[in-house]
Amino acid sequence: MNRRRRDEVSAVDVFAVIIVVLIIVVGIMSILLYTEMTAPSHESAGFVTVEDGDEVDFIYTGYLENSLVFETLEEDVAMDNESFPKSLLFAWPEFGIFDPISFEIGNGIPDPNFDGMADNGRILEEAMIDLQVNETISVLVMPEYGFGDHDPSEVRTLSLTETMDQIQIISSVDFANRFDSPVVVNVTLKDPIWGWDVRVADVTEGPEDPEVTIVNLPDEGGVYSPYVGFNSRVVRVESGVNEGLGEIELEHILIPSDSNRVMGISPRGDGKFIVVGVNQAAETFEADFNSEKAGSILRYEITVVSVVKR
Repeated sequence: MNRRRRDEVSAVDVFAVIIVVLIIVVGIMSILLYTEMTAPSHESAGFVTVEDGDEVDFIYTGYLENSLVFETLEEDVAMDNESFPKSLLFAWPEFGIFDPISFEIGNGIPDPNFDGMADNGRILEEAMIDLQVNETISVLVMPEYGFGDHDPSEVRTLSLTETMDQIQIISSVDFANRFDSPVVVNVTLKDPIWGWDVRVADVTEGPEDPEVTIVNLPDEGGVYSPYVGFNSRVVRVESGVNEGLGEIELEHILIPSDSNRVMGISPRGDGKFIVVGVNQAAETFEADFNSEKAGSILRYEITVVSVVKR
């Protein structure tokens, strides 16, 4: 009898062990199934690779041969001048917005920073093929695939002294673009380019665009920054000369050690330049209007941030 009871107890123990094992197995299988269901698929962001025709968003930082940053869409790079020293003509993105560039692979890169690049930046497009989201690649671009060779004709000899008319006649459209103000006779405004006061002297109605006469009113001896990157001193303001238009004489404050260390922006809309030489004896300086990217082996650090399949 006792033996029969022991056999019954033993059977119960075995059955209980089997139940426990089954519970453990079912639990493990449930965990594995849940993990498989919630794991990112090979079509999710981490595994999507760039192919021709895809819509791609990317950010980048561009370096000159001397490792100076000339452009970036990475805000931390733009902010950090110690770890990422900048070139003379480095400029922040328009409106200070660091949005990625979005474009379709195969159609060139439709962004102003790539205007003038050979084949509309196809060398960078091709480098993005097979990249995954959040993957970064470094691309070296020779001048023939980038922005061409340095053009010696774009290095201009300019005078350290400059004269201009005190009285100028401009169109009302140019006036509006320059001063962002309606034309009101005898109103004095601050010239955003030259930095001195300007008085509206007259408005002449014409068949098309009215003409506005303005009088520049700089302080003789005053220092202004019409070229942005360096100062200019007004050495003479003479009214009545120059057939009644008057004359303003400026002296640009540059010294030989400023060469390759100072940039400028032409107040006449000729673009940016780098001062590459100063000859005080000849009272001239050399202004290089070439892009910094011209003639340089460029390095682009490109990161793909999203891919949309087409």
